[in-house]
Amino acid sequence: MSNAGEFRERVTLHVPAPSISDNMGGTLKAGPDATVKTWAAVKQLAAREDLINGKIVYRQPYRVTMRYDASVTAAKRLTWNGRSFNISSIQHDARKTETILILYAVG
Repeated sequence: MSNAGEFRERVTLHVPAPSISDNMGGTLKAGPDATVKTWAAVKQLAAREDLINGKIVYRQPYRVTMRYDASVTAAKRLTWNGRSFNISSIQHDARKTETILILYAVG
């Protein structure tokens, strides 16, 4: 059974709008990005030290657990507490009751 009582944080998933051809070799957005608000459990994980482009970068990962949603992809972004996050990892539990995301803050 899902831990629905633990989902106390309001998060927003931002779904990028589809792109269409501009007939000049580029693309344009077909409309505005869509947003989906949901309840989730957010947990700050131990900070990481990663080597990115030859530099040591300190990053703070977060784990977000929400109800199962097969449509979540790494192309989406998530906003929580006024901060924007990139989705780094997506896992679904075996019973398909929860989706677990690993996030890193943008910027």
